[in-house]
Amino acid sequence: MIERIPAGIDDPRITELARELVSEMVAIYTGIHDAPQPLDPRIAWVLLSNDDGTPVACGALQPFDKSVPGSPLTIGEVKRVYVRPHHRGSGLGHVVMDELEAWAPDLGYTILRLETGTRQPEALALYRSRGWQPIDKYGPYTHEPTSVCFELNLGPNPDVS
Repeated sequence: MIERIPAGIDDPRITELARELVSEMVAIYTGIHDAPQPLDPRIAWVLLSNDDGTPVACGALQPFDKSVPGSPLTIGEVKRVYVRPHHRGSGLGHVVMDELEAWAPDLGYTILRLETGTRQPEALALYRSRGWQPIDKYGPYTHEPTSVCFELNLGPNPDVS
């Protein structure tokens, strides 16, 4: 089951998954990332649950101006894409990204950006396979040696008549 959880709603299932993700990121990037950046209260979530209602994956969208103050509000940032370890390899990352990319225009976003890391080859492959383009590091990630940033333009293709 896929749910869209609007900004401003605290959901314990999201809190549970986000806690697992933070623990995993701190373990992967020991000494580099003390902890991920706090989330913006304007964040909107996608939650995937299995048939019995157990949460298995999530992802979020927040205004890009959280990471780069003064940015246009038409730029969104993908955050906290996470699939529980025993559900990985089954395409759930694509399901989360499909939903985030589909929902983004409804939230006013025409461009999406994200940051991931060199120690997450599956994440890098996921974003590249979806047509996300590498961009320069931004905001808090500018000087992070392991950061890799991407962008996806959600607008119509200017080369198509």
